[in-house]
Amino acid sequence: MYSTEMIPEPLELAWWIEIITVFPRCSYFFGPFMSAEEANRLQAGYIEDLEQEGSQVMFAQVKWCQPQVLTTLEYQVLSKE
Repeated sequence: MYSTEMIPEPLELAWWIEIITVFPRCSYFFGPFMSAEEANRLQAGYIEDLEQEGSQVMFAQVKWCQPQVLTTLEYQVLSKE
């Protein structure tokens, strides 16, 4: 796992949008939001932006959390046989 965007200072618990893509294989957190309703209202826009950039979204949810990393890229390491 390769973290690309660390949060410089700890954040308080808040509402975040978590989006998982299969291409590229990444997880993203967008936020924080003041309410679940606000995050739900804006979620489609974040999904649309990722899809316009060529990402294939697999899963999205609004959750109450405190992410430590905003963007995580996962690479598969293929061994030569």
